[in-house]
This record gives sequence, structure tokens and C-alpha cells, in this order.
Amino acid sequence: NARFETLQVGEIGAMDHIPTDSADYVFMSDALLFYFVPVLPKKENNIQTLLSDICRILKPEGCFINVEPHYIFWLLPWLGNSDRPFTILTEYIDKSFGVTPSISSLIQEYIKGGFAVTWMEELTPDPTFEATNQRAYHFAKQFPLWQLFELKPMSS
Repeated sequence: NARFETLQVGEIGAMDHIPTDSADYVFMSDALLFYFVPVLPKKENNIQTLLSDICRILKPEGCFINVEPHYIFWLLPWLGNSDRPFTILTEYIDKSFGVTPSISSLIQEYIKGGFAVTWMEELTPDPTFEATNQRAYHFAKQFPLWQLFELKPMSS
């Protein structure tokens, strides 16, 4: 009984028609970074509105799974030898381009939105990927490109 909709999430009222405590899981991928760096000029969605809405629609035992680009990731070049592609450009703390939020900024927003982080994992490639692209495999094995968060609504 899945239903897919396009909503203006992050805007007040965008998710009001979704009943409270109605979702077992909410999955989001590669999206929250745009609340830290707006895609369109003068268009600022509110991450707290979005997180509060997600928290509201989740059942008390529900789970929010969020996959985002890794917080050190910034157009990482694929330079060097295929087994050691370690020439890295990153902007972890001093954000010139603001591509991803820092880990502390992201977790603080989760907490303000009513969530507890119950699991976090830096995703690495499956070993079988080495046969497909050795350079990409060794790079992503050393520098994870994605991070996964499991979040649960905090008890009142």
C-alpha cells in the first residue's frame, strides 16, 4: 500500500495531510545537504520544519534512515595510482563552497528536530566492486563517499 507523492518538504504545511504516527519508516537520500546550501537563490527551506514533520509522521517505534554524501566529501579527485588514489581536496570545517555540512552540524539538526542517532555508518564499497573499477574501489575504501544515519524519534 505504498503511495508516492511529490511535496514541497521543508515548507510549513507541506506534509500536514500525512497522519501523525502513520509511518514505520522514512527513507531519504542525498537531500538534507540542500538545506545547508540552498539550490535556488532566495529559496530557503527549513530543515527543522522537515525534520519535525518526519518525526511527527513516524510511529513511536518508527525509523528515519538518511543517506547523505560523506561530510569530508568535496569533489574528491581520482588521482594517484589505482591502489592508492589519495590526492584529496576537502573542505571539512572551513567551507568555501559549502557542499556538505559538517558532521556536528548535521547531528545537531537531527537532535533539534526530535531525533536520536541510533546508528551511523560510513559506507564503503563491496569487495566485489574492485573487479569493476579498481581505482574507484580503492578510493572509496579509503575515503567513504556516503554516510548512513538511523534515527529514531526521542521519547518525550
